[in-house]
Amino acid sequence: MKNISIPNLVVNDDKVSEFLQGEATPENLMKELIPLLKIENPEYQEMLDYFDLVESKLGTPGAAGRVVEIADSVLREG
Repeated sequence: MKNISIPNLVVNDDKVSEFLQGEATPENLMKELIPLLKIENPEYQEMLDYFDLVESKLGTPGAAGRVVEIADSVLREG
């Protein structure tokens, strides 16, 4: 399985950084998060666009059930 975060699973991409165990250091988190705090940075708008795409994939209410279906599909594909 390539991704574990819900946005990345829904879109089948890796735009949202995922830090597991020892990777979740203050330095790594700061490197990824600081650019997202400034509206003028392109990374800020790119992340908003990515979440718009995630939202469009989830659609109307009942998204939790669809996320489960997507995750199940991704897990079965290996």
